[in-house]
Formats: sequence, structure tokens, C-alpha cells
Amino acid sequence: MTGPGELRRWLTERIAGLTGVAPEHLDARVPLAELGLSSRDAVTVAAELGERLGREPDLGLLGRHPSIAALVTALAGPDTRPRTAEPVAVLGVGCRLPGGIESADQLWHALLTGADVTGPPPDPRPGDFLSDVNGFDAAFFGFDAAEAAAMDPRRRFLLETTWAALEHAGIAPGTLRGSRTGVFVGASAADHALFAASMIANGVSERFDLRGPSVVVDTAGSSALVAVHQAVRALAAGEADLTLAAGVQVLSPPPRDGTVYGEGCGVVVLKRLTDARRDADRVLAVIRGSATGWAAQEQILADAHAVAGSSLSTVDYVETQGGSAEAQALARNRSLQRPMLVGSMSGSFGDLGAASGIVGLIKVVLALWHDRLPPSRVRLPSGNEPATGHDQFVPSPGPPANTAELAAGRARLGPAPGRDRHPRASPGDSPRLSPVDKSTGWPRYAGTARAGVSASGAGGSGAHVVVEEWPKPLEPATPGSRWNGRPQVFTVSARSESALRRRAGDLADWLAGPGRVTAPGDLAAALARRREHLPLRAAVVTSSRAALVAGLRALADGGTTKDVVRGTAGQVPPRPVFVFSGAGAQWPAMGRRMLGAEPEFRAAVGALEPLFLAKAGFSLRGALRRPFGDPAVVPPLVFGLQVALAGWWRAHGVEPAAVLGHSAGEIAAAVVAGALDAGAGLDIVVSRANLLSQLPAGTMAVVELSAAEVRALDFPGITVVEHASPAQCTVAGTAEDLAVLVSHVDGLGRWARRLAGTTNSAAVETILDRFRAGLGDLRPRPPETAYYTSVLDDPRATPAFDAGYWMANLRRPVRFTQAVAAAVADGHRWFVEVSPHPIALPAVEQTAGSVRTLPTLSRRDGEENAFARSLAELHTAGHPAVLDRRYPEAPVLDLPPPPWERRTFRPRPAGHPLPGARVEVPDEGRHLWQTTIVAEELDEHRAHDVPVFPAAGFLELVLAGARERFGTGSVRVDGLEVHRMLAVTGETVLSTEIRDDGAAVVRAKAGASWVRHATAWVSADTEPAPAILSEVDERTRPIAPKSGLAGTLAATLPEGSLPDGFGRVRLLGDPGRGVRCLADDAGTVQLVTRDGEVVADFRDIRLQAPGTVPLAARAFGITWPRTPLPPVPSGRRNSWLLLTDEHPAALGRAVALALALAAAGDEALSLPQDDLGELPAFLAERPVRGVVFLTGAPHAYRDPEDAQDLLRTVRSVLARLAFDIRFHLVTQSSGEPGLAFLRGLVRVLAFERPELRATLVDCDARSEVDVLARELRSGAPDDEVRWRRDVRYAARLTRVPLVDGVSTGPGAYVVTGARGSATARWLAGNGATRIVLCGLSGDDIGLSGVDVVVVAGDIAEPGVAERLVAAATADGLPLRGIVHAAGDDVASLWRSKVLGARRLHDATADAPPDWWLLYSSSASLIGAPGRTALATADAWLDAFATWRRTRGLPATTVNWGADPVLDPMPVAEALEALPAVLAADRSSVGIARLDAGRVAGRFPELGRRPFFSAVLPAVPVPETAHERLTTIVARLLGDAVPRDVPLVELGLDSLTAMRARAAAEREFGVTLPVPLLLGGANLKDLAEYVTGTRAPVATPDRRPGIPPLVLFGESMVYRPLLDRLEGVPCRGVEASDVEGCVASLREVQPSGPYRLGGWAAGGVLAFETARRLAASGERVDVVVLFDSEAPLGAESYAGRVVLYRAADAAAAGWAACCADLHVETVPGDHRTMLDPPHVAVPARLLAAELAGRTSPGITPV
Repeated sequence: MTGPGELRRWLTERIAGLTGVAPEHLDARVPLAELGLSSRDAVTVAAELGERLGREPDLGLLGRHPSIAALVTALAGPDTRPRTAEPVAVLGVGCRLPGGIESADQLWHALLTGADVTGPPPDPRPGDFLSDVNGFDAAFFGFDAAEAAAMDPRRRFLLETTWAALEHAGIAPGTLRGSRTGVFVGASAADHALFAASMIANGVSERFDLRGPSVVVDTAGSSALVAVHQAVRALAAGEADLTLAAGVQVLSPPPRDGTVYGEGCGVVVLKRLTDARRDADRVLAVIRGSATGWAAQEQILADAHAVAGSSLSTVDYVETQGGSAEAQALARNRSLQRPMLVGSMSGSFGDLGAASGIVGLIKVVLALWHDRLPPSRVRLPSGNEPATGHDQFVPSPGPPANTAELAAGRARLGPAPGRDRHPRASPGDSPRLSPVDKSTGWPRYAGTARAGVSASGAGGSGAHVVVEEWPKPLEPATPGSRWNGRPQVFTVSARSESALRRRAGDLADWLAGPGRVTAPGDLAAALARRREHLPLRAAVVTSSRAALVAGLRALADGGTTKDVVRGTAGQVPPRPVFVFSGAGAQWPAMGRRMLGAEPEFRAAVGALEPLFLAKAGFSLRGALRRPFGDPAVVPPLVFGLQVALAGWWRAHGVEPAAVLGHSAGEIAAAVVAGALDAGAGLDIVVSRANLLSQLPAGTMAVVELSAAEVRALDFPGITVVEHASPAQCTVAGTAEDLAVLVSHVDGLGRWARRLAGTTNSAAVETILDRFRAGLGDLRPRPPETAYYTSVLDDPRATPAFDAGYWMANLRRPVRFTQAVAAAVADGHRWFVEVSPHPIALPAVEQTAGSVRTLPTLSRRDGEENAFARSLAELHTAGHPAVLDRRYPEAPVLDLPPPPWERRTFRPRPAGHPLPGARVEVPDEGRHLWQTTIVAEELDEHRAHDVPVFPAAGFLELVLAGARERFGTGSVRVDGLEVHRMLAVTGETVLSTEIRDDGAAVVRAKAGASWVRHATAWVSADTEPAPAILSEVDERTRPIAPKSGLAGTLAATLPEGSLPDGFGRVRLLGDPGRGVRCLADDAGTVQLVTRDGEVVADFRDIRLQAPGTVPLAARAFGITWPRTPLPPVPSGRRNSWLLLTDEHPAALGRAVALALALAAAGDEALSLPQDDLGELPAFLAERPVRGVVFLTGAPHAYRDPEDAQDLLRTVRSVLARLAFDIRFHLVTQSSGEPGLAFLRGLVRVLAFERPELRATLVDCDARSEVDVLARELRSGAPDDEVRWRRDVRYAARLTRVPLVDGVSTGPGAYVVTGARGSATARWLAGNGATRIVLCGLSGDDIGLSGVDVVVVAGDIAEPGVAERLVAAATADGLPLRGIVHAAGDDVASLWRSKVLGARRLHDATADAPPDWWLLYSSSASLIGAPGRTALATADAWLDAFATWRRTRGLPATTVNWGADPVLDPMPVAEALEALPAVLAADRSSVGIARLDAGRVAGRFPELGRRPFFSAVLPAVPVPETAHERLTTIVARLLGDAVPRDVPLVELGLDSLTAMRARAAAEREFGVTLPVPLLLGGANLKDLAEYVTGTRAPVATPDRRPGIPPLVLFGESMVYRPLLDRLEGVPCRGVEASDVEGCVASLREVQPSGPYRLGGWAAGGVLAFETARRLAASGERVDVVVLFDSEAPLGAESYAGRVVLYRAADAAAAGWAACCADLHVETVPGDHRTMLDPPHVAVPARLLAAELAGRTSPGITPV
């Protein structure tokens, strides 16, 4: 049946038979449906036609050609349907959807579970919206804040999602640079009319450097699927080798037509299937065919399947938008027995518009990959929908689809709400369409899972894609079973430290979940080859799963382990010098494991095997596998191993930048450099070894002396044969002379060791001629690699490498240190020792301490471990190839997605973003504009780490408003004044108002009220342009194009200065045209174009006063976020020491805690309080992980005396704890403030004793003791924790957003304490009627115009508070406020603060004031060293305020920042904050100048505390001395190092000891004596040595009659100082007030003369104690202050005071109260001045002072 006539006859007869119409009555032009042909019969006819014509059945044929005539015309011609194309592989997907979905795994979980992903809309309307639509990691992609703010949000989405999709595909994005990769994006121009859609795709191509097609498609709802079609076509046409197909929808503003819209982005990575299989890519699914068209759904379906070579009847599932035309097309091609499964993403995510198709495709790809169809949240529509258009499934407000109705064939697919405008007939007799309303398997109707994805646009443009499953790669038979084998290098990287920590933590979590069955080699390979290696890098080198997780967790917490390697990739990758050591590195069976495990090494050995059999007479491979036999075998064996190891390095892509050798190692170096072939080198080694074996054993010694020191000694029989390092050499001589020399060196406390050997000495002269003769005819070549010789006098000279050179190599001294020094001087910084064990590296390190040294093998660390770690070192430093060569193939794993660090960038289109949108107001004389800014937009304008709106910004606001108001480009501003700095901590609205008279005002609103910030006068500028300043006489600065006014000011004003006002500014043109700025000494600044036109002229620029700090930067508070515990490490048994205050409640909880710890496998120990003196000895015998101190009920400490007793007990425990034991304080909350003072202690300990990691854990009565056991065992880093109903919360210091408050008014106020004087003046100035004072005089503070009443007495005494209140309320005057500012005297802090507050509380119980302020300090909020008394008293006040508020009483504490840790704050700044504090409605507010960088620099340990994570910079924190030493020694010994085991028992030998000493000297600046290292010292001993710490004991009185030096405060602080005060008896006094100090002092020294001293607050106590003693007639010789700050209102003292001031500190107010003050500046800062090495200077000065060797007199301050 080929001719038209035959085809017409067959059709006429067949249709007549189906319809019952006589053939002669059939009109070939009438549509078949009108003749009565059903859709089922139409499918039958189409199938039969396909068979008769020999074509694939086209089930949509009769729909496209509805009459016999049309069918004949279409079928009689050639088959024009699309032909089958090559399948396209889907390699990876990326998405960003509502509900926080940002990965394939998250999307699949949401689909399976039917999770509710509805996000908060930008304004109230239904829909599924992204919660962080303006969030973007701009820094990751290299954009600054201005570029990010001006960028289309859809472009931002696409950049991040593309990166994630490539990672999911296992493609490192950097590998695509310059490649033929196409970008096809579906996006609607209507979504964001402010931006050009073309840059969405172009921006991705530009940032990733992709050179293929870059296309944006806009066909409304079908955009993304049309983009997929074009991407597939580009691959087929060869236009691209890889394509990225994407769709994105971000609505601004969203339509309001009743449709449920959604936002999102999706990306798929596509490649030709043949290419994907060639490249070993993972194939998630394959696209078999695709097609597009307009308003012809059946045609589109048919074309897509024609390309796919399939039939719609074989499709299992269609992901569809649900238009009725598509429903009918699908229905006509199905049978009752094989229902079409359908679903739609719109039910879960709303109408995703341009992104719909791509998200639907991703869903289908994931369903095929997981072999499961997820349920769809859809409902079936009514059928009253148009035939074409943007019809789709919609979210179901009710139950799922009625499947019974479907089964009966009556249900239909339908539209979104609001679109039921065109009724149409129901396909009631259609085949079944079945929505997937629950998770189900694939039917596989054709034996293969096959799906279709459809999309249609509002204009009728549609697309369809046919997708099929692809076989998954076979899983390993025993997943995860290959741990503990070959060591692997597991890498992570990022662009920032915080992102690196998150990436490590995410990977650790992944290993505990989806990755728990992943083989280690697969994971290491995937991380190495299928992830981008960013600049900040880390690696964990291990074969142990537990060690990998531990290393990743340590990285996530900012720490490290012995398996962790850190580095930063530089601009120039490392190229190491290969160092070949001589004799002594060998060990039995070296290389045996590598022969079996490392193919590259095995190949290198195999290449040498024939040479060794022919020339050395033995098998190199065999010798490496067995112990040594003949000693003569060792030299050639080492040579062969070195040459093979060099080949191994080269096989990993590591080429030497240079080579150098030590003695016989020079032979291998010459071979590797290309100067000799391996055979010639082996001949030299064999001849050399044979001749040396014939010589009698010689005597040598290695001594820790330089060659010059050896020559200076009178040993004529001793000669230097090796210059190993500047401080070490090898000598030869007689046995007697060497014995004397070694004894002499030992006596110096240095290292010496006897050796047997003859090389490089006169003993070899007898064999030199035979050696020359045995070398034969050498044929050396010029080296191909730089060669440093250790033979010739000039290390850089190129040797001849002939027989004469090798004779000199055997005879002349080895000049190794000179060769190394030359290499270092030439810029080499990396040295790799190519040997079986690193014996030359210690000498390299001693010669040049700043270099990086790496071993190849190590007999201690295992052969493969050392090499793997060295590879990791090179990789983290930026070497591009080492891991690619180690892992040539890698699987694709579903690793965690990128850890984006997003900031908010509100979209601002190109052009001027200011002054914002015009706002209509009823007053015709006012013109108003408004715009919104957020903190992230001001990242480049910060004051004290808080974003501020600059004065130039206010200027731009009024200038832009003026240009719009006057309709001209030339305007002027006069008298612009910034009245108040605008700190932007959240979303802030800016309002610019210009009146007709030219008055301009800028206001801001961040809270409930508007605040005026700037005023000016504006007008049109009609004057002539000013003359340009002379470039010869004036300052000229070039500026970047479009820098504008802000750039002009930044270029001309002094660095660090900020303007806060302008006398006159004239804007005469577009400032973006300015290219240079001019300035003169009179304060004129001009912005000038390239043509010399002045476009801006500034006059009378006023600069902000130095040190101005915005209020938002000074306000702090504590939040308590819910913070789950990290996982508790398993497999480790811990011991805990439980101490109590012996209160019954504490004893009971200690017993319960002991039982809970025992149940968890731990051990609990106890020690009575009476035996605390034995605590050091107890802990020495029974090492514990931590000490836990449990307290009794809070009500037991209502009396301040009882609280202080407890504080003294706790401090006595702390004084006896070693540096590596964690300390927990445990309290039980009851709501009252009794024990809250311990918060202050913990805050102080964070500064003074960071190594203790002191933590306060407060549990309520409803939290089980089990949670406390878990808290201890977890090792969580938080230092303030609350358990409430078994839920954990942890304290975080944060900035507090304060809004402007109202001033006080008429009424009475009570002010206590001298610190309240400024507040009293402020109250008087703000309308106070009466001020009642206690502890200060109205005359002294200058109050006038107000009724001042002074009540004498101590506020802590009974009755005084009542008299204050009575005086305030006399005559019926209302009591408006109380300011409790007592506590100026360090001697009575607790009494005046704590007891005084209670007295005031009781006195106002019946008539509380409107507000109540308690003046606290930052010591209780932030902490401060040496401020225990102040911090604990103030912490009690903080808790007392909270306690009052829970009872409905007003109370707020103000934690003023008056501490050496913080910058001083002017009184005016403090008073400015008071209205905001009163309006804040918080129990406490900290007002302080916290310079985060300065604090982090002085107290780097704080960076490890989560408490400070929101305010201190996220920088790597140095480890403790013990941790650093552990890392050093573990890396040298290759294993975990117990704290108490002697290092020699762990394998420490002399060479390792030298390396450990060199590393410790670099790390700590302290030289460890070798006798200490080799004499049985353990890690604890070494840590104590380098830190100068010892157990806290008093030093003995070695000189009777010498009065002791009594030091006040924490005794641990003074340990390094005491070690250096030889012969000076010392005592310690720990007390929190002067009374306690005097009493304790009398116990240790009943009478004078006294010599007192102290650091920080301890110095203040020493000073006050000296003043008290002097007043009672006692003799005080000297008061020594270590960086202490004078207390406020300190009384004068006539005795001698010596202040040792840190280099960065001021004299701190002592000159005003000390008649005889001597000041010495010492190195270090407040925290480190008493730590090594800085402590040496104050110790020397103090020793001289105490010996009377300093001159008396006052030092000018």
C-alpha cells in the first residue's frame, strides 16, 4: 500500500466499518470525529496505519490530520518526522526551591515524604516562595557588594545552582574553563522587568569561562524545557561538548491573579551518552528525544517520540503541567490495561513558570535514578478549561485525586483556579489517566522505565522531553569493608575559614549517614578529582574511618588532629628540592609494603631490576622484601630505592626544582638530575661500597657544635668531616679524643653520639686510586635539573660528575649545610627527603627554620603513611597534580552540597539607586522619596564592625532628590550636617524630604519611630562652573571609573577619616564620568573628567571626630539559642572527679551523676572538701578527663558572705588544677539569683585560664541527670549551658539592636554610688525635679536647677535605702527611677553592689519606680582577666534584674565597658545610650567599645569559644601548648602519643629528638634540651617546660631575712615569673576583697616589711592592701603592678609603686594617685607579658628592683 489511491481506498473502507457509514456516503474532507469515529478507534486506525506503512505507530496521527483527505496527503509523501538522535546523558542536577531545598537529596526526600515547602511570601498572598530570595554568596564568585546588589537575583540563583549541579555531576567547575560548554536558560522577562534577561545565561558563561552557546529562552511556562531541547540539539549538532540547561523564576512583583505561584531554580548537566561513557561519568538518566511546537500537543508528543525512537504507548509516566489539550493527547494514546501515570510538581511548589519544566525534569531524573515514582500533590480539575494556554495541575486544597472516578474514565486534567472560562466537551470515554497519589514502582510497560516531561507556555508554545532509565554501576560486593588498608588523602577546601569548617562538618555528618557504606578509596578519589580545589585547603590522611571523622570534626570546630594537614594554595605551586641522604636511613624490608600497594613504585623498581641483576648481583625487588644479609648490599639497595622513590614522586606529578645530596646520596641525586644514567650511578655505588668494606672500622661522633666551635677547642687530632647544620657537625679522630669531646659536649647540656665510619676522612685515602680505576669510563652529562653540590666550595658550581668528582665526594668534608643554605638563598622553600627514613631533614630544618620539609618514607609512620601525608602537604599548598595522579579514576558520589555563605543583597538595577521611589504626599510643598537599605549593602562602610550609612550617602540622597525635584543635572547643596550616625543592623527605610524652600532632611526608620539624621539646603545651580584646581600645585589622585562622589572623597581625605558635613557641594554633571580628583590645602576637592570638566566641587568638608562609635556597635547582650549536643565519642572510657560544696542537694546529685556516668561506661571519682589540699597529688596518681564541681540549692547562697565562701572554695580548686583538665561548674536553677555569680567566674576564666575550658552548666529541676552525663562526655565547647526540660541552650554574645528612646522627665530619682555622678547630671539636664544621692555630693558633681537631697550612709546598711526612698517621695513626688551605681571601692564590691541592691529592692517593694537601673560591668557580660570579684558581683546583679522582671518589677542592668580589655568610652557616649537602654525592655544591655580585632589579637583563645562566635572574627585559633606539642611529636613518631608515657618508650631516638627540638623552637621560641627529650620526659613535661609552668607552690626562702614577694590574684598567672626569680621567696594570696587580702596576708607574713604585687585586678588588690597597711603603720617597701588599671576614685598613696606596662597599654591612671611611681614598658601585651618569652624582661627588672638596683624617683608618664 504505497500509492495515494490505494491508501484512500483502505481508509475509506476501514472507517466505514468502524462508524457504520456506507463507503459511498463518506466525504473525505469531513473531520472523522464528525463521522462518529471515537478517540479509541482513532488510536486503532493509527496503529494499523503504522503497520501497513512499515513505520513506528504514530498514535497522534488522526489528531493532527483529522480527515481522510488530510491523512492521504500527509502519508503519501515522504516521512518528515524527526529522526532518531543520539541519546543525551543527564550527569547531574542542581536546584534551589522553597522549603530550604538546595540539593537533589533534599528534593527527593521532600517529594517522597510530601513535605510542606510553602515559604513566607514577600507580601501576604498564597504561594511557595524562597525564604532567602536576596541571599547570595558574592565573595565566593568574586563579586563585591555593589556588583552583587546590581545583579539580577535570577543570575545569582543560577550561579550557585550551576556550581552545585556540576558538583553533583562530579565535575570540578574549574576543569570547564575555556571549554565548549553551552548554557541554555529558561527565564521570563516578566519576572524581573528591571533586569535584562540576556545576562542570566551570559553571566554564567562569563564567570565559569564557558565558550559554548549562551542562550536565554522566554516561552513563559515552557521556557526551561525549550532550553533543554535547545541544549540537546546543540550537543547533537556538535556546537557544544557539554551543556547546562536551566530554568529560573524569581517573582518581583508576583502577579495577583489567583494562581498559586512559586519560585525556584533548576539546572541539569547534559553530555552526549557516548562521551559520558568514555569519560566514566555517572549517568542518572538519558534523554532519548525532545521536541517543541505551538498549540499542537499531539504533534509535539509525536515528534519527541519519533526522535526517541519510541511510542507514547510505551511511556510509564508523564510529568505535566496538566493542560486539557495535553490530557486529551495523552488519553488518546493509552489503553485501559496500561493507564498513563501522571503527576506534577506544581502541586508541591506552585506555578514555577519558566522553571517548571526543568524542575519537572529533575523530578523524573531522580525518580528514574531511585527507581521509584514519588507521589504528586494534585487535584483533578473540572474540565472547564481552554484547549491551549498555560494550563496546569494546581496544589490541592483538599484530598487527593478521586481515583475511582479516574478508573471509570470520567475524570479529566484541569487548569489553575481563575481560568475556567471556556467550557469544552468531556473525553468521558477516554483511556485511563492515573495520578500518582502514593509512592510506587515503575510499571516498565516496555521493559524499560520511560517517562515524558511536558510544559506549555501562556502563548501556546509547548515542549516535551522523553527520558529513560540507564543501568546503574555495580555496587561493591562488601561496601565500606576496605578501611584500615592503604592510607588515603581526604580533602576539603573553601574560600573562607568558616566555609571550610562547615564543609568539614558536613562531610563528617555525611559519613555518619549516607556515606557510611562508601569505600575509603572511592571517597578520597571523589574528593580529589571531582571537587574544585579552592584556596583554603585541608586534608585528613588516614586509613581509619574513626580517625577521618575525628579529623573532620576537629576541623569543623577550628582545631586539628595528628592526621590533619592544613594549607593555603598560593599563586605559585610548590616545587620541592629533592634531598638524597647518605648512609643510615635504611631499615629491614623497607619498600616491601609499597611493592604490593603502590603500582607506580612497583614499576619504578621493575625498571631498575635488570641493572641490579647485571651490575650488583642481586635482585632489587627481592632485597626490598627481606631483611639485610651482606652489609655490602645496603649502599646499592639504598641507591636503588632512592632512584625508584624519585620515580614514584614523578609519577605523582612532582618534579624537583633542584636536587642536592649528602655524601653517597649525591650519586642518586646525579642520576635523578640527569647527569648520570642509572647504570653508571649503580657502578659508582657498588665500587664505593666494596672498597669501604675493606677498611677497618673508624671512629666518628656527631656533636651539637658548629665547625667553628670544634676548631676553637684544643683537639688537634679531631677533624670535621661533615657540616650538617649551623649547630651540628660530624667529626673523626682517635677514640680517646672523641671520648673527651663527647663528654665535654654532654657537660654543656648539648647532644653528642659516637658513630662508626670512615668516609670523608683521611682513612679513605688508601682506596682512592683503586676507586678511580674501578669507575672506568664515566660519561656524565650536564644536569637537566638544578644541582647543589655538597662537595665543592661553591654549592652552585656545576660539577663535572667525573671520576675526580666522585673521589672528592668520598674524601672531602660533606658541606651539606652550605648546599642547603644556597638553595634557601635562591628562594627554595620546600625540601623532600628521598630516602627510606628522614635522617637529613633535621639538618635542613636547623639550617633554615622557615622552610617546609617532607619525608618520602618513614620507618615509624609506616611506608605509605609518610608519603601520603607529604602528598597532602603539597596538595594543600597548591600543587596541581599530586592527587590527580594518585587517584586517576574516581566515582561520582552524592556528597554534601556547597556550604554557601550568603549575605542579603536587595536587587538594585543599573543606574542610581538613590533616593528611591517617589512618594506622593498631600502637601504640595513637600517632595518625598523612600528607599530601603540593609546591612549587607554597607559592608565597605563599617565602624567598629557595624555597617554605617556614610555621610557621602546622605549627600547622594539629597543631590539625587534635588536633581529630580529641580529637573536639572546641575544642583548644589549647602550646609549639609550629619546630626546622628546611622548604624544599619537590619532593614532600614530612608526618607528624603525636600521642601519648596530648599530645606532638605533625611530620616531613617528601623524601629517604631523616624529619626532625623541629616539636614541641608538644596537649590538648582545656575552659576558658572568653578575654575579647575592646578594639577601642578595641588594633590591629584586617579580614581576608578564610576567611583562617584564616595570614591572621590575616599581618594582625597586622610586615611581612616570620615566626613560628617559639607559646607557646599556643587554637582555639575555625571560623577560617573570623573577619572581623577584634585584637592588643595584649603579644603577644596574637585572631581574632574578626562576632558578637564569639573563635575563636582566640594568646599568646607568637616571630618568626624576621631573615635566616634555608633550606638549599635556598642550595644551587646546574651542570647540563648537552642544548641543540640554534638555526638558523644564512642569507645573511650573516661574518668571524672566529682567535687561538691557538701550541700545535701549537691551530694545527692553527685551520686546520681556518678551512676549515670557508670552506666555510660565512665568512671566517677570523689574527693572530700577537707582534702582539697591533696588535689594535685590525687590528680597526678589518677588522671581524669575533667573535674566537675556541683553546688547546692541557690537559696543556700542568698547571703553574700556564703556566696563569697563558695567562690573562695571554687578558686582554691582552680588553683590546683593542671592546664589540660577541663572544669565544669554545675548548678541547679530555681529562678533566684543565688548562684548566678558563678557566670562571672566563668567569663573571667575564659581570659585567665582558657586551657581549662571552664563551663557553667545550669539544669532545671525537670532535666534528668542523664543530660548532665551526656554534656560532660560530649566535650562540647560551649562554656555557658542551660538545660530546660531536657532541651539544651547555650549562651552567645551578640550585638543588640537598640532604637532611640525617650528622655526622662519630671519626678524624683535615686542615685547611689560615685559612679552615678554623670548620670545624675544627665537626669538634671532632662527635667528631673528631685535627685536623691547616696555616696556622692551634689556640690561635687555640680548639680543646679534641681532639688538635690544627699542622704549620708552606706547603702548596704539597714535603713539607708528606706531613707533614700522617703526623701525622694517627700511631698508626694512620684519616684520615677533608681540608678544603683555603687561599688567603686574594690574592698567592698560585693557588699555595696549585692547587699545594696537587695536593700533597694526591699525599700521599694510597695511602690516600685517606673524604671530601675543597676550599673554592672562588661566583666560579667564579656569577661576580663583579673576581675573575678567585679565579674562575680556584677553577674549577681545581672541575675537579680532578671529575677525582678519575672515578678513584674522593672529592672535593667547596664554592663558598662570599663575594662582594659575594651577601648575606653567617653562619658558622652555612655549617656547617649541611656534612653535607648531604658526603651530596650531587656533585663541587661552591655554598652562597650569592643574592638573585635584587637581583642582577638590579645586573647586569641577566645576565638575557640562559641560564646564569642558572633562578635569575634572567625580565624583559626592557636592550639594549647600541649595540643601543639602532641601534634609535633605525633607527626614525628607516627602515632597517638599518650600524655604520661616517656617519649623514648614510644620510639623517640636522637634524630627524632633533634627534629622535635627544632620544631618546638620554631613553634614556641624555646629550645628543648636533648637530655630532657632523651631522658624520659613525657608530653606533660615538655609542655610545662615550654610554657614555664609548674605546680602552684610557694618558692622557698633561700636567704633568711629577705621579705617575700606576695602576689595577689590567680597564682597560675605567676608561674613563669616565679621560675625566673631565683633566690626570691614568693607567696600567693587569693581573695576577692581587701579585707580578705589583709587577713590572708597576715597568715603568710604576720608583719612587715611587705613587698606586694599583682597582675591586672590582682595589682589593684595589692595597691589597696598596701594603702590599708601603710595607714595602720606597717612598712611597705614596694608595690609591683603588672599592667593594672587604677580604680576609679583611688586615694593617693605615698609609697613606692612600680608599674610594668605592656607595650600597647597606657599608664592607666596611676600617676594621679601615686607620689612615687616608676613605670617600665615591657614586651608583650596584657595577656602575654607574663608568658614566655616576654616574661624574661619583667623578671629581670623585678629582680633588680627587689635587690635595690633601680634608681628611685617618679617616672614621667
